[in-house]
Amino acid sequence: MRKLIHFTKIWVAVVLLAVIMACNPSEEKAVEPMGKPIPELAAIDSLMWRQPDSAFAMLQEFVVSPEAKDLDEFNGQYCQLLISELLYKNDYEQTNRKDQLQAV
Repeated sequence: MRKLIHFTKIWVAVVLLAVIMACNPSEEKAVEPMGKPIPELAAIDSLMWRQPDSAFAMLQEFVVSPEAKDLDEFNGQYCQLLISELLYKNDYEQTNRKDQLQAV
C-alpha cells in the first residue's frame, strides 16, 4: 500500500509538470516585414500624425511622380494604406476602397 501511494505521488508530480510545461508559451520569433518602406513614404507616414493635411499634399505629389510607378508590392500596398488613412483623416471619401481591400 505504501509503494502505491508513493508511486501515485510521482505520477501526479509528472502530470503536473507536463501541464505546467504545456501551458508555458514558447518564445515566438520576431516577424520581419516582407519589405522596407521607401524613405518618402516613411516621411509621409511620420508627418501624417502631426499634420495630416500636409502629409496628404506630399502624398499627392508622390503619387504622380515617376518614382511611384516603380513601387514594389510592399510599398504599393503601403502607399494604398497611407492614401486610405489620409483620406479619412482629411474627411474625404474613401475612393481607393478596392485597392485598400487588396492590400489588407
